[in-house]
Amino acid sequence: MKNIVVMPIGTKVSLGHSLEEAIDAVITSVCIKQNNYVTYECSWWSGRSNETGWFHETQFLNSDNVERTKIGFGR
Repeated sequence: MKNIVVMPIGTKVSLGHSLEEAIDAVITSVCIKQNNYVTYECSWWSGRSNETGWFHETQFLNSDNVERTKIGFGR
């Protein structure tokens, strides 16, 4: 069985280049691609609009502090 460690749906993350300009978002989906490359769909409010986008965890400002969960796959 192969285990992959991911951030759970509902996790709050910060997007941006610095904490001063950070956008608070929530993980709404997890996508596992070829070679176990994981991306996360995030949702955030921009004024009255709800925006979404796909990000890798290296694009989160606070990914080191986020709890992760293991998911497993059998062959």
